[in-house]
Amino acid sequence: MHISRVKQLNNETNKDGDYVLYWMQHSQRTNADHALDFSIKIANDLCKPLLVCFGLTDGFPEANLRHYSFMLEGLKEVKEDLESAGIGFVIAKGNPDEAVLLLGERACAIVNDRGYLRVERMET
Repeated sequence: MHISRVKQLNNETNKDGDYVLYWMQHSQRTNADHALDFSIKIANDLCKPLLVCFGLTDGFPEANLRHYSFMLEGLKEVKEDLESAGIGFVIAKGNPDEAVLLLGERACAIVNDRGYLRVERMET
């Protein structure tokens, strides 16, 4: 894990929560996913379970049926890998921001990856 890749987005301290939440956006994989590795470390340090959430929206710019089919096949593999490691996984249909806010209410920490597409960079 490359700690130099981590950017703290606020100065909030970890509150008492039920789990660590990793909001998977761009890195839809379990191998070479630095944000996932960091999430696992935080969960282990806090002795809390890890929950991974992926928000699935049907309105992603320029996406078509082929894009969604490919993505869903990959997410099926992600789910299997995470479950075999004892990590919870939720796919939330709808606005990804709203899903994270809802799940974040019970989280003691939230980690997210960073998107590198132009549309994702414009949101940050």
